[in-house]
Amino acid sequence: MKKNRNIFNFSNLKRILVIFLLILISEVFLFNMSFWKTIGCKPVILSDGGITDETGYFSTGKVPINAPVKNVSVILTGLSNTEYASATIYITDEGNAYEYPTPSYNIVPGVDKSGYTNIYPYGDVTDISVTIQVDEGAQAEIESVSVNVHAPFVFKFLRFAILLFLALFINAVFTGTSIHNYCCERNSKLQLSLITACVVFFLVLGYLLVTSNPKCVAAPWLHQTQYQELAHSLDAGTVALQRTVAPELLEKENPYDTIALQAEGIHFHMDCAYYDGQYYVYFGPVPEFLLYYPFYKLTGEDLPNYIAFYAFYSLFIISIFGLLWELVHKFAKQLPFYLYLTLCVAVCFFPNYVYMGGRPDLYNIPIMAGTAFTICGLWLWLRGLSASKAKGVFYALGSLCMALVAGCRPQLLLYSAVALPLFYNEAIRERHLFSKKGLKETLCFALPYVFIACFVFWYNAARFGNGFDFGATYSMTTNDMNTRGFNVNRLAHGLFSYLFQPPVIDSSYPFLHSSNLTTDYMGRNITEFMFGGVFAVNPLLWIIPYALLLKGHRKLSPLAKWLSGILAVAGFIIISFDINGAGNLQRYASDMIPGFLLASVIIWISVLDRANSQCNYDKWSRLVTVFTICGLAFAFLTFIAKGDSVCLLRNNIPLFYNIGSYFKF
Repeated sequence: MKKNRNIFNFSNLKRILVIFLLILISEVFLFNMSFWKTIGCKPVILSDGGITDETGYFSTGKVPINAPVKNVSVILTGLSNTEYASATIYITDEGNAYEYPTPSYNIVPGVDKSGYTNIYPYGDVTDISVTIQVDEGAQAEIESVSVNVHAPFVFKFLRFAILLFLALFINAVFTGTSIHNYCCERNSKLQLSLITACVVFFLVLGYLLVTSNPKCVAAPWLHQTQYQELAHSLDAGTVALQRTVAPELLEKENPYDTIALQAEGIHFHMDCAYYDGQYYVYFGPVPEFLLYYPFYKLTGEDLPNYIAFYAFYSLFIISIFGLLWELVHKFAKQLPFYLYLTLCVAVCFFPNYVYMGGRPDLYNIPIMAGTAFTICGLWLWLRGLSASKAKGVFYALGSLCMALVAGCRPQLLLYSAVALPLFYNEAIRERHLFSKKGLKETLCFALPYVFIACFVFWYNAARFGNGFDFGATYSMTTNDMNTRGFNVNRLAHGLFSYLFQPPVIDSSYPFLHSSNLTTDYMGRNITEFMFGGVFAVNPLLWIIPYALLLKGHRKLSPLAKWLSGILAVAGFIIISFDINGAGNLQRYASDMIPGFLLASVIIWISVLDRANSQCNYDKWSRLVTVFTICGLAFAFLTFIAKGDSVCLLRNNIPLFYNIGSYFKF
């Protein structure tokens, strides 16, 4: 290894001390700039209290100031039937004889500096007024409205700790400390202990993520209870939902034109599969039979969706650590342990997974389940290949996971194609699999696929009379899936949106906004919001075109080339299918992520390992670190962003504005 400087030597300790002092100074002075700027300010009270009227309105009235004004402070004593109040400031000043408003800002009790804001008039303020508004039927009690107050001092320990950790981590990576010499060792008890601790910590973070949106925890929507209703139906001996079908719907020649149904006032159940006069659950049955139905039989209660999502997300996190551990020992002779952990963090909290975790609803459960089983299956296959004993057990469990994908998110089954290069030596060169001497391992590999195929075939036939019919065209969704068809123009626009669409970012919290998906496609296309194409917002993936299309392929072993190539192609095929089959939706991007992300991880591991013996290790280790931090930053932005009605801004106002308070200076 190139790096040998002890992390605790004198020069590095001195650098650590400097970093600590710089972060401390930033917290005390930079993030509390308003406190220091307003020392000596003499407050002027615009109103010493009041209450909003029956329409939810309160105003201080126009107050003459004729002096500089640096800030406005609104203190509330209470709110009724609302979680926040909006304040708007109206000013006349030296440069504006006519009154103008500043942007409104929201006041949330319990949030630091919530009622405080700096203002920037043109010279001295002539007159000023502040209005406070709540929704009709709500009420706000105002203690005081003042200007030129001394801003409060707030030391955010969490912000200080995060910035300090990032600065120290970057210092360790960029200055050649001994973390570069501590490589992954398969039988190291210390490393296994550290991995276990990280997994537990990530599971805790995952639970906090999944429970961050109270609306998704409560799940008050009827269309989100399909898995729970199916558990009741199964208990009654049927796979059809026990929902009433409107007589008018039974008479419709085309019951899947939901726009016409709405126009004609015909009631239907959104996002259910409708076939032969019955409603069914369109989504994959595996979450139902693994979690919802057993939970209902054991407790008599319905399993909440967020718990089901968390179960699969937990399996995903555990499997990522296991899979990357196997990939490291498959494709690297000496990879620093910190780089393994860095890649695990990057994958576990990839923006698309953080987005789904913040919205653990019905739609995201089968996607997360399919992803988790894909990762777990690949991990167990690789573990079987490296094991000296019980190979068949690992093969069987791996194939079981990969086969279960068919009952979660069928298109993700395409990732099973990696079995071709993975087992090439076992099946072709060594002729162990699919031969008499390897009959046991062959059966262990193949039988789970047969078993799950029979289960899925039975379930499909029980619903639609055809074991190969997954019911995609029977969904009562926003458009008629039967006549949607394939269109190259729609595919081209969709590929740009999913892969390369630039994100919309501005300088005001929450920073990230939905991209503009308006195109010149002359037909009906289904689009929701999206936050940017995966290659535009995730630099960790940039190594894929470098390695597979440019000279970087020279750094890869034949197996690494085949695996990363098949994974990337599979991801591309899957998202092409989603574009034409469904449309442009943020959550559907997660279907292609396992392919692109695992391909990039394999390439990163291979490139970093080869760089250890060359003079460019510094470049690659620093790049993967910076790219990971950028990816985590964008994941955070997707968590706080407002894309639709299910977001922190609408569903967890205190948390949204508490996070926003960390960006106030």
